[in-house]
Amino acid sequence: MNMNNIRDTIEMVSQRTISLTSGMNGAGLLSGKMGVAMYFFYAARICNNMPYKEIAEKLLDEVVEKMQTDSLPNDFENGLAGIGWGIEYFMQNAFIEAGDIFSAMDDRIFRSVVDTENMPVDISGFAGYIFYLSSRLNGTVSNPDTRRYHLHLVIELVNKLAKRLESEDIFQAPLAFDLSWKLPQMLLSLSKAFELNCYNEKICKILEQYSPFILSMFPHLHSNRLYLLYAMQSVTRNIFLPGWEEHIALLQQNISIDCILKKEIFDKNIKVVNGISGIALLCYCLSKQNTESPFKSSLAKLEQRIIGSSFWTLDDDEADIFYGYAGIGLALLLINNFNNTQNE
Repeated sequence: MNMNNIRDTIEMVSQRTISLTSGMNGAGLLSGKMGVAMYFFYAARICNNMPYKEIAEKLLDEVVEKMQTDSLPNDFENGLAGIGWGIEYFMQNAFIEAGDIFSAMDDRIFRSVVDTENMPVDISGFAGYIFYLSSRLNGTVSNPDTRRYHLHLVIELVNKLAKRLESEDIFQAPLAFDLSWKLPQMLLSLSKAFELNCYNEKICKILEQYSPFILSMFPHLHSNRLYLLYAMQSVTRNIFLPGWEEHIALLQQNISIDCILKKEIFDKNIKVVNGISGIALLCYCLSKQNTESPFKSSLAKLEQRIIGSSFWTLDDDEADIFYGYAGIGLALLLINNFNNTQNE
């Protein structure tokens, strides 16, 4: 299918996503209805399409109902931590009005953190909880007791993450591009925790301890270099670490988007988790961090690669953000809107 118009593509993505969400059981942010709701909120705002907003609100209502009736997991990808992050994100970005629906969610996450039998089992689990709690602390949490409670949880999670690093090897780049790579997730979560200014000495010690491993990393794939670059650059926005700026410059000088497009990711692979939409979102985030980013000029090229992909001839059955249509649509919306605002 040859599609040259971004709005035609978004309409097609929306229709396919709508047809699939009726049978979607998951409520989570990355692989369920919460992420699909995010896509439709952005589609409504950027495309000025109110029916999309109604779809997003309906999906959010279904997520909240499922939270109240079903036993959801606590994790970021499929469960409460990701859903909580999403609700906070919607409120901070004025997609929905603020509301107090977090008490039960916070209680379950607290029990999971302090109970060794229910706590996350890997770095991704700890990072997901930190993302959720930091978003709350940077958003709607104003009550002093609630803030102390959340900060205590962050400290517990940082300690558990540090302990886990002693036994979990995350310093080997994956053989293919994958946003599930735990090293960048760990770096991004510690950067978020540092911004809370509650346990900064410990966070710096962790980063200093593992700096030799991080600074020795030069992934074979340009796509993985890009992901590592984004994570390291996020850290150095807040923390000075010897040798990091030099390594960031080395990575940046040795990343070719053309190489990624031609040699590393196949034409039909345009999903977020391991495809071109994930690359596009990384370039978008790097461009927002630094308006002089060399990757800003690649956004239009990535947009056209997504639109022109032979993926659209497939009968794909995934609707969510990480693995399906909603993530592809969200990437297109964000980079197209960013390019338009930069050209104004």
